[in-house]
Amino acid sequence: MFIPDGWISLTPGQKSAAGELQLVRYDNAASMTVRELKPVASAKNSLAGEDVCTLGNISMQGKLGNGDYSRRILRPPSMIGNGKPLCVYIYSENTLLRRVLVFRSGSTIYEVELFQSSESLSFSTVVEAQTAFAKSLMNGE
Repeated sequence: MFIPDGWISLTPGQKSAAGELQLVRYDNAASMTVRELKPVASAKNSLAGEDVCTLGNISMQGKLGNGDYSRRILRPPSMIGNGKPLCVYIYSENTLLRRVLVFRSGSTIYEVELFQSSESLSFSTVVEAQTAFAKSLMNGE
């Protein structure tokens, strides 16, 4: 499995019991969590044909739709990348940034959420690692 330079896996080579894979940057200033999004059986077929930003909207509502006012959307779900599509949205939580990529790898839907752990971290320095990691998952690496 591809791990970006300067990152370590907290769940080496496997998913945790919750079905997540967690990576932490060497200085603990940021972390990433990979989750497989599993729609309920009744929605699986109808979502199969939807674009990834529809899935991104569902992911975003799951994080922001609970009335938690410490979270604020900064960038609504939108498509990025060329080739295989990725959907990105950004929100803040208690002044720290969160960037979420939603994509498909085969019939599996994933999200890779990037967490800023310190306001002193320039978020742009870790976005490239998140995107590279997501693309490696898309390509089955």
